Amino acid sequence: MGFSVICPGFVAGEGMYQRMVEQGLSSNRLMGSTTIDKVADKVLDAIRHDRPEVIENGTPVRPLLALGQLSPRLAEGIARRIGVTELFRRLAASRDRAA
Repeated sequence: MGFSVICPGFVAGEGMYQRMVEQGLSSNRLMGSTTIDKVADKVLDAIRHDRPEVIENGTPVRPLLALGQLSPRLAEGIARRIGVTELFRRLAASRDRAA
């Protein structure tokens, strides 16, 4: 028996990401998103094949994640340019206003 880490990106239509969308804080096309069905398929695949780590995210972000392993500073700069940093700043600000 093994263990797997499942790393979904922004999951469209459900959960935390859906609440962000409802607040007007959705990601842009470059950040990508995934679906519940795709995440579920990846979970089943991880169980069947005893995969240690599974990343299910929109295609545009996957190369950025790989780049982050080789050059974290460069990946951080790209994330800033495509809007990831700003999205999470707006999310934090909206939570501060709600508290």
